[in-house]
Amino acid sequence: MISFPSPGKAMRENFAMTSGKSDFSFSGVLNNYRNLVFPGENAAAFFKGRLTSDLIDLNDLLVAEEKQEPQSVKPWDLKETIETMPIPPNLSAETSIQLGKIIFGRLKADSAKGEIGLKNGIFELTDLTVNAYKGRLSGEIGADFSDIENVFYNGSFALEGFDSGVFISDFFGTGNFFRGKLSSSIKFAGAGLDSLEMLENLTGNGFMRFEKGQIDNWDFTKKLGSHIKFLDFDTLDFDTIVNSFSIKDRKVITPDMKLKTQHGDILMNGAAGFDTSLDYDITLLLNKEASRKAAQYLSSVTDLVKVDAQSLEITVKAGGTIASPKFKMDTSKAQDQLKQEVIKELKSKAEELIEEKIIDDKLKEEGKKLLKKLFK
Repeated sequence: MISFPSPGKAMRENFAMTSGKSDFSFSGVLNNYRNLVFPGENAAAFFKGRLTSDLIDLNDLLVAEEKQEPQSVKPWDLKETIETMPIPPNLSAETSIQLGKIIFGRLKADSAKGEIGLKNGIFELTDLTVNAYKGRLSGEIGADFSDIENVFYNGSFALEGFDSGVFISDFFGTGNFFRGKLSSSIKFAGAGLDSLEMLENLTGNGFMRFEKGQIDNWDFTKKLGSHIKFLDFDTLDFDTIVNSFSIKDRKVITPDMKLKTQHGDILMNGAAGFDTSLDYDITLLLNKEASRKAAQYLSSVTDLVKVDAQSLEITVKAGGTIASPKFKMDTSKAQDQLKQEVIKELKSKAEELIEEKIIDDKLKEEGKKLLKKLFK
């Protein structure tokens, strides 16, 4: 029921509505409501209130179109939704939100709260806190709808302690291959109202960190391991994965990803496209145990000469797509390292023989000089 406590003021308590699976409840006060019908020089209509919901299913609210789109993204379009929203263009509003479950694609959130502002076609969502995936997302977003043909947006989010396995599986539509806690931050901007246009114009930058996790039975790492041959990547344990990233030209660019794994450090520099294409340079800085396995695989000399390789370096070029990656391994640096280790070991053995077998000091000195020439 609407009450009118004073001229130009309307009050509504617990106005409920549903749309598909979603439900909404509004409470608040509308000042200068006459200006919604008869715009004039008086103060603009202004609503201040509260929005609550037990369930919002954005899949019902978004309008889908038949457009060609990468398999990882389901097309959707907000233009018709916004154009048909029952919100007068000359209305300003400040609304607090307290929401229960939210569904968007495969993504799910347990609850959300924040503050919404609307003025002159500019929408702002501030003080946002979302509880999801056993962690929390906080941030803000703004969008300018004053010209429906030229909509743009920007914002920033921070993720803290997300369950990476379920979140990544839901976000990318993949299997549950990841374990560990995910934290991240991002600032972004873009334009458009449908998924194709928004992805085309999306730019951003941020930081990501995984802690104490595992990559288990993921096709990409399994295929990388089968290409390298001497290391098992079927289950890849890691202490941390850290990297900065930027978003541009429908790509996520990661110039400095570092994984601390049971095989040593893995460095990745490159990009993954929104179409799942890959272009990465991967450097493996192998620890002592992994270097020992690499040495046995790369050189038969290790059966004859003891080689104490502490940290061999191997590079891999990754291309193709996430589902069908292609790898090209370069072991030249590791082989050079092994060569130097073999020379070092042979020189050490020769010096021992000279000391043990040659008694004459003059001959011994000549032998050492000869070794220096041979192994320089």
